[in-house]
Amino acid sequence: MSQIPSEAKAEINSILAENMEISAAELVSILDRYEVRENPAVLQRRYQQTVGQRYMASFLDAEGNRAVLAVRDRNGMTKYTVVDACNDLRSLQSLRHSLKAHASGTRKTEKRVQHRIHALERLLDLFRKAG
Repeated sequence: MSQIPSEAKAEINSILAENMEISAAELVSILDRYEVRENPAVLQRRYQQTVGQRYMASFLDAEGNRAVLAVRDRNGMTKYTVVDACNDLRSLQSLRHSLKAHASGTRKTEKRVQHRIHALERLLDLFRKAG
């Protein structure tokens, strides 16, 4: 994978510092300008993996929960496992650990967003009371 040149990072960081956001189109434009590229064969493989992952994610149980989950085997290779048919304790423990870590990170991010929402709501209340 092509690394992001330090000049491109500086430009991206400058936009973030000034605007506190950057559009996906701006980001792509900067990376294009600095010729951040990838090998077409690598891109094709990633695309196929993405399509396969989406297909595996489409297997749902009666309640709408995912029935097939990705787990890494002892060699670090990804395999897709039907959870209800899995008898491999290590795979199930690995899945549980991965799910808990993902959920924890999502909860932390949600709390951060919630704190920002509360701050903006308090600020709006002050403006309403003052106006």
